[in-house]
Amino acid sequence: MGMSQELSPREMVLGFFCCLQVDATERGGEFLSRGSGQYQVQRVIGSNVVMVQGDRNGKEYVIIGKGIGFAVKGTGIIEVDDPRIEKINKLI
Repeated sequence: MGMSQELSPREMVLGFFCCLQVDATERGGEFLSRGSGQYQVQRVIGSNVVMVQGDRNGKEYVIIGKGIGFAVKGTGIIEVDDPRIEKINKLI
């Protein structure tokens, strides 16, 4: 009865990573509250989405932001205070 519609890559990524969302503007959370640090890029999912690992706590995050994955090598580094970060999703 219902028509199946295809999901965009962004919708698939957001649907796949059902996780806790941290508001990047507040920089809350155990890792982000320290104000300094880096994320080690594990995988570039797209030019606007990357999977990273925190350097202090070793937890995995998905970071969404305009151009955050553009020209980042597979093992690149993203600073915690990078202005391109819009959303940070913690993988559980």
